[in-house]
Amino acid sequence: MTAPTSMNAIDVVEKIAPPGRRKWKIRLTWSAMFGLAILLLVLVGAAFAPLISPYDPLDQVLRDRLKPPGSVGATGVHWLGTDALGRDLLSRLLYGARISLLIGVVATIGQTVIGTFLGLVAGHYRGVLDLVIMRLVDMWLTIPFLALAIALAAVLGSSIPNIILVLIITSWVYFTRVVRAEVLSVRERNFIEAARALGAKDLKIILQHILPNVANSVLVLSSFQVARTILSEATLSFLGLGVQPPTPTWGTMVADGRSFVSSAWWISTLPGIAISLFVLSAILLGSWVRDILDPIRRHRVQATRL
Repeated sequence: MTAPTSMNAIDVVEKIAPPGRRKWKIRLTWSAMFGLAILLLVLVGAAFAPLISPYDPLDQVLRDRLKPPGSVGATGVHWLGTDALGRDLLSRLLYGARISLLIGVVATIGQTVIGTFLGLVAGHYRGVLDLVIMRLVDMWLTIPFLALAIALAAVLGSSIPNIILVLIITSWVYFTRVVRAEVLSVRERNFIEAARALGAKDLKIILQHILPNVANSVLVLSSFQVARTILSEATLSFLGLGVQPPTPTWGTMVADGRSFVSSAWWISTLPGIAISLFVLSAILLGSWVRDILDPIRRHRVQATRL
């Protein structure tokens, strides 16, 4: 009898999908289509807010205060109702999406750039640089996110650039840990040794050989991090440390309805639903992107459908 041989990841892929038949077919799942539909709805609403919005989001009409959804006020129909100052909630949701998306996307880009750079440096060079960077990451992770964000927001102020800076400072560590772990695996592969043997410099190895191999993990983490960043901005705004009134964001809209939960539930509930749906859509799309970019998972899913 012959001893059973072990199979690595490449062997599994070869067994499931032979080289002659291997094709990359991108299929949208029902969950991905739902997430994509919600994302497109939010993006279109934010991009065309001046055209879609029925009212100015800052206009206060006290005669129309606390109107329920579908009510007719002095200025017309308010499809999602009004808040305590008579401002139209639909208009504020559309304009608030612009601010929330701006903060979420820009902050995530900043986190990605800083975290990926430090992860590449720590994983490739190892030694003292790796020790210093990872001890800094460990120290950063011991500080509760909310406590650190509140302290930084209180010191820096509550403008949009400052909120973006706070969210970058508090969340870059997640990218650093993931990228470093990926680099430690990639740097030991044969093609990296071959590049070194051919005289390639460190910068060329990092940019042309290591970075493309960790880009998939960075992309997936970024998709999840956008949702987390928007949720973090909403938390800061709810606590009064985010973007200050009268500028509408989803977090400040939830905070505006705290005193009227029993009498005007729609003020807090509707922006809360908007936050929940967007976070859910980002998570569903992030999971789909992860499945598409992971060859083992992709071929396993395809094999189960056969």
